[in-house]
Amino acid sequence: MKARALATVLGFCLMLFCQDSRATELTLEQCLQRAIKHNSMLKAYEMATDAALNYKDSQRASFFPSLKLRAQYSLSDQPDRISIPRDSIGSGLPLQDTNITNTHRDAYQMGVYLNQPIFTGGNLWHTYVRSGYQHRAAENEARYHKEQLTEQVKRVFAELLAANVRATSLAKSLEARKNQSRIVQDKLLEGYASREEQLLAGASLSATEAKLVQASNHVDALQLRLYQLIGAQADERFDLSGKLKKLRIDAPLDDFVRQADLLARPDLQALRYRVKQREEEVGVARSGFFPSVSLQAGYTRQSETSVVRPEVWSITLNAEWSLFDWGKTVADVRRSNALSRQEAYSLDESMKTARNEVVLLWRQSRAELGILLEAEAQLKSAEHIAEKTLNRFLEGKARRADVLDAEAALWLALGEYHGAAAVVYGTMASLERATTTSMVRWVVDESLYQPDFEGFSQRMTKAFNNAGAGRATEPVATSPSPAGIGTAATLPVLRQQAPARPVKSDNLPASQVPLGAVADKKVVKMSKQGTEHGPQQKEPAVGIIMYRIQLGAFSRRENAEVLLKGILPETSPLKPSIVYEDGLFRVVSTYYSSRSEAIQSIQPLGIKNYMLRAGNRP
Repeated sequence: MKARALATVLGFCLMLFCQDSRATELTLEQCLQRAIKHNSMLKAYEMATDAALNYKDSQRASFFPSLKLRAQYSLSDQPDRISIPRDSIGSGLPLQDTNITNTHRDAYQMGVYLNQPIFTGGNLWHTYVRSGYQHRAAENEARYHKEQLTEQVKRVFAELLAANVRATSLAKSLEARKNQSRIVQDKLLEGYASREEQLLAGASLSATEAKLVQASNHVDALQLRLYQLIGAQADERFDLSGKLKKLRIDAPLDDFVRQADLLARPDLQALRYRVKQREEEVGVARSGFFPSVSLQAGYTRQSETSVVRPEVWSITLNAEWSLFDWGKTVADVRRSNALSRQEAYSLDESMKTARNEVVLLWRQSRAELGILLEAEAQLKSAEHIAEKTLNRFLEGKARRADVLDAEAALWLALGEYHGAAAVVYGTMASLERATTTSMVRWVVDESLYQPDFEGFSQRMTKAFNNAGAGRATEPVATSPSPAGIGTAATLPVLRQQAPARPVKSDNLPASQVPLGAVADKKVVKMSKQGTEHGPQQKEPAVGIIMYRIQLGAFSRRENAEVLLKGILPETSPLKPSIVYEDGLFRVVSTYYSSRSEAIQSIQPLGIKNYMLRAGNRP
């Protein structure tokens, strides 16, 4: 599991910090241009607009005459002569039997025909007007999708910028958590940290690793979404160029809504044209109540026979009127009226929804601005805590693990800050789409707050190097171990800078005993059967509190003996010895009557890594 997490972190760091030779910088404007040019859905709306325009042109052509050419050639098996008996047609027609010779078995016919509508009851006109409204509706739908595409590109671009910052901050935080966990592990082996601290450090490290994996996946998902919006190929590589800003709207809600041009919204314009389109369909349906009149003319060239001339021309006036169709025309009119009212109601509801959307987005922007300001305050607070913790470390009042923990919290606060800024940016993009107006005149932008990470890192590295060279004393946090769990013993601490007065532990409750004046815990008794831990209770205090200097604590006696043998002869006034207490072998000095006496005895020796323990002398 750890190997997998480490591989994920390394892979993300390589992706984040190694510049691909094929990667090019991509600004927001370039993303918008590519999206408008290459987005497939936008092209689909553009094709719908072209189709509506062509349909309009086809309906306009219906007003003009149509000219058609017709040709026909036939070959038939017929007798050579035709016999017509006498009186077969009528009395005396023909007067006698007649035989007509027919030697033509093939025939051709070719002609030009002209058709001109004269009256259609308004069908042609209403159909043409309806096609015009359909084209305008398609144009506005394409415009609205373009604005939606612009909104989505701006939102995803801002979210991707924030996601990159969050991923970078989590990578830095993970590095700090690893160093913190390593230091706590070392302190645990030396007896200066508890098992609880080690578990907490490990839990923080695992949580940060999980957050980094989630952040890297989020970055990949946003990149895929942006590539889809701008129509980029899978093998293209881009580095986003841009910075988030702190945006806010200064205009009051009433002024903002009143000056928002809702009537110019393309989606509402498209619905308005859909209503008019439905109204024209009512006129098309009503044309069924009226007759239709058309004029036809033709000129024909054909095979000449004894009964047919070679050239024929004709002019025909046609009139047609449906007198009874079982109520079909009436039902079509009612259906068209219902559809027209449906579109009108939809338009009215959409107008109300559009206004409410603007109001909600305005209020949402204010709420998100408050979240952004809160995140900024959290970031400044985390920066102040990190600086204060580093200064306390330089003074010997804080541990190295505390500084790393504060640094990790600072990086996490930076990621949350940029994430809140991206949310505000996305809401502003939605407002621009909802109002169809540029937000430049409404929005005031400011640069985001940026902590001095470089300066803090340099000061922290310098402090750690100096501490490593001199091994400055680091205070040890005390925390009670859970009952029944075999953890490292909790060490009472007396910080060098904290004043303490000799106080009898049996005169005050534990919560009122001064810091560093905590009585020693009961010493573990050794027997042949092994180690027996007595009950975790204080023995009655006898006499005044005494002080001892602890030079080290180990889980194995061999390590304690190595430290004891390595102590220089000039430290003999300390009279060090090994004491087994609370599951650890401790190298401690003799007893001193006061805190100042103990400190004065060790300061001339140049030993910096030590701890004062307060307790009753047995």
